[in-house]
Amino acid sequence: MCRLTPFGTRMIVVFLALHAAALQGNPQDEFVRGHLLKEPARNIRTYAPDWSAPLGQRVRPVPDDLLRYFQILDRLDAYESYEPTPAERVLLTEYLALLPLPLQQMMRDRLAGIYFIKHLKASGWTGIALDPDDASKLYYCLVINPESLQQDLSAWMTKKETGAFLPDDSGLHVQINAGTQYRGLLYVLLHEGAHMLDCARLVTPFLAADVRDLYQLDEQPTTYTQAIWRDYAHPLPAFDYPKRAQIRFYGLGGGTKVKLSDAPAIYRTLQHGPFVSIYASTNWADDFADLFTYTYLTHKLGQPYELTIKQGETFVFRYSPIEGEGVRARLPVLNGLLDSR
Repeated sequence: MCRLTPFGTRMIVVFLALHAAALQGNPQDEFVRGHLLKEPARNIRTYAPDWSAPLGQRVRPVPDDLLRYFQILDRLDAYESYEPTPAERVLLTEYLALLPLPLQQMMRDRLAGIYFIKHLKASGWTGIALDPDDASKLYYCLVINPESLQQDLSAWMTKKETGAFLPDDSGLHVQINAGTQYRGLLYVLLHEGAHMLDCARLVTPFLAADVRDLYQLDEQPTTYTQAIWRDYAHPLPAFDYPKRAQIRFYGLGGGTKVKLSDAPAIYRTLQHGPFVSIYASTNWADDFADLFTYTYLTHKLGQPYELTIKQGETFVFRYSPIEGEGVRARLPVLNGLLDSR
């Protein structure tokens, strides 16, 4: 299952450190399978995948079991399946073709279905499903907020960014310029796709608590995390900053406790650190996913990425996160993952 964090784009990640070799022949196989498949949302049979279908044709109505899972998870009965229009399906197909080739291949092999849920609090969600007849293989399902189909990248990212702060009387407002050529949907596909690549390639070492307990596994640092993160949600002291732990996105986890007036100080700190976004600073899974996403948007698709804080029409702060020295030092980990031809 996936990363479940209080920070927004939730990915319930079962990392089975595992891969095929770790599960095959393990006497706990049956117990693990039974444990993970108690929730129908984790069972590949729930999605009845058609592996011969092109990615753009894997959009389906949300299975009842998955919808109930989200209604319980977010305590919101208003969730319902959304049927994209023909034009929106064309847009989705075009954007899937824009993704890095390694991600497209993984999706063709492992993405069981794409689902749109109305009123979804987050931008998207990547879940993992298992085949009860072969627990060594991991499959994915992708849930998308349909509002991302309507807003351009700048508007979508600005909406997400401002959600990290409580409104106050400071008169400040935060804005992201990520261009207007693409819709917010492209961010969702790249970010959620990065979680899939992370899971398959173990870029970050997170292990879902249930699997970690079953196998008595430790969180071993990886090349990507060891110099930056102390554990899943806590950076090393050198990269932490005041109020970081109080930041929440999408109103989840009790909502953010950080005021808009705190934004200039936070971004001035981030400007000199290793994180490509404030969202990336909340946990190492979203750290990698946002680095992957913004690097591809800027380096491969030629889009801008600039954050500004204004008070009225006066600029208070402005910077380009992808250009920071600490961020650029981490880009080699993406070698081979961003290939587009």
